[in-house]
Amino acid sequence: MNESLSHGKIILMGEHAVVYGYGAIALPLFSHSVSTMVEKCDTDVLECSLYQGKLINAPAQLSNVTEVIKEVRKRLSIEDSLKISINSEIPVGRGMGSSAAVVSSVIKALFKYKQIFLTQEQLLELVHVGETIAHGNPSGLDGVVVNSKVPVLFKRGKGIVPIQSFLHGYLLIKDTGIVASTKQAVLDIAEIMKKSAKYRDAMDQLGKLSELSIRLIEKGNMVELGLKMTEAQQLLKILSVSHPEIDHLVN
Repeated sequence: MNESLSHGKIILMGEHAVVYGYGAIALPLFSHSVSTMVEKCDTDVLECSLYQGKLINAPAQLSNVTEVIKEVRKRLSIEDSLKISINSEIPVGRGMGSSAAVVSSVIKALFKYKQIFLTQEQLLELVHVGETIAHGNPSGLDGVVVNSKVPVLFKRGKGIVPIQSFLHGYLLIKDTGIVASTKQAVLDIAEIMKKSAKYRDAMDQLGKLSELSIRLIEKGNMVELGLKMTEAQQLLKILSVSHPEIDHLVN
């Protein structure tokens, strides 16, 4: 039996802007994790909160997981029939990195089953396979942060910068209970940005807030950082990816 872990993530600043090449500040969320166990079985079986049964019959909503399993099995020449059991504490559809964390955990467990060392480069490449299926045009941020021990500044195509010193304080994470599709949100923003310079300007401002926030973190200015987070939420509202419940919580 082989068990492997990954954890959730929170984007502090730069949500959605990261897809367009701007920086994003993200934090690993160790309080919410995913564990995957792999063991030999008579037939290929997948067990998770959304489905329990033969792997071949898994629903389309799990195609990011099943396709990654298929790819890893091919690369590692795994011919055994396997039971893959996934236990996730990360809420689905909340922007907390659920899909990336689940796929990461599965990849790690399969490599551990074959007793083959998994490099970070291999892990992120395989996570990207699943994230492309789940989100269409992933920035790569989630795959990095759900496997990071420290907060990071991430810029698409330019890698990550670990943030070693962070603010001393509390981050309150609130859940509206509303499930949303990251893939659909990314597509919606792509469409709206074609319509008016107003939306492109909002995205540019959102990206600049990330750069400013890094300096505020370095100075330990928690109050000003909080104000900039509120500004970022107003920009997300302009981009039509907020919700009245979120606006109420922020205000």
